[in-house]
Amino acid sequence: MPPGLFLAQSPFGDEDDDDSPRGRAGLHHGSGRPTGTPTARPNGSRRRSPSAQDESTEAPASQRQRRVEPARTRTHDPFEESSESENEEQDATPPIEMSRTEQNAALIVCLAGVMKRLDEMARGIGAGPARSLTGNTQVSLMSHEDQVKTHVYTAPFKMFLRHVARQAMLDENIEAYGADHWDNSLYRAVMLQLNMKPGPFKQKHLPPRYLSDNPLVTASVVAHVKTHLKHVRHKARNVLLTGIIKNSSRDYIPPITKLSRLLWRHFMDRNKTESEDDIDKKLAPLPLLCTRFVFMRMETLHHYIDPLHSLSQWDRMDARLLELRRRPVQFTQQ
Repeated sequence: MPPGLFLAQSPFGDEDDDDSPRGRAGLHHGSGRPTGTPTARPNGSRRRSPSAQDESTEAPASQRQRRVEPARTRTHDPFEESSESENEEQDATPPIEMSRTEQNAALIVCLAGVMKRLDEMARGIGAGPARSLTGNTQVSLMSHEDQVKTHVYTAPFKMFLRHVARQAMLDENIEAYGADHWDNSLYRAVMLQLNMKPGPFKQKHLPPRYLSDNPLVTASVVAHVKTHLKHVRHKARNVLLTGIIKNSSRDYIPPITKLSRLLWRHFMDRNKTESEDDIDKKLAPLPLLCTRFVFMRMETLHHYIDPLHSLSQWDRMDARLLELRRRPVQFTQQ
């Protein structure tokens, strides 16, 4: 029998053997011929419906195979810009259709893009040349302003500032001890020595971007230098008031020679290896320095005994030195 055709008989069995009401419904009263349905053909058969024909001709499910198009591996950088046409051509492949090797390749491409982006961010952080994110390089994720605020100056850098400031106090040509706007001031002398240090020293001890003259970093360094100069001047004041204040280590006021030795040892980082004779030999060719020591003690003593003083002793020294510089040369040499 051709597929898709069937006799005009009940689907429950042959007409002759079927005594069910459904089988008898197809016969006319008094006639033994079967009655066809409206779609029946003259020979007693009818065409199957399309759905029935498809079901009969469709292959079993076990024999059907699903055609899977091979997945394409992404080889482009997902962080790079691409046109809309390129995005349409490179359709995303569902992860379920990607093999293990293809998934690992896509993951490596994504990680490479992330590392590239982090490397670009690191180039804008920190002073000096840009460094790669490999090895032992440490990159801070804080903003530059936070790095400057939280920067901790090292002990060697603080020791360097104290040493340079004390050495500058031995300069007999210093024009200002407290003010910082004079060219030949104590502050300018310290900053000059700091700026003469090599680049690696500044990168190690100073906040980032100091080499690029960043205003925020410069203000932080200047404030730190002035703080240490304040401590150096305070220590020098205690030496100048030796024998005058109650907490002094001596119970008498030392003469000029001994005062010069005390100040020399103090400004030389409390050098105790040199004898008094060695210090006298070094001070002998520096009479103006000894004169400066006497001047400093007189101004300090005057400031100490004056209960209504409004200026610091160092500001009084600066004002007095400025007044002396305005005098004629003959007056200062007498």
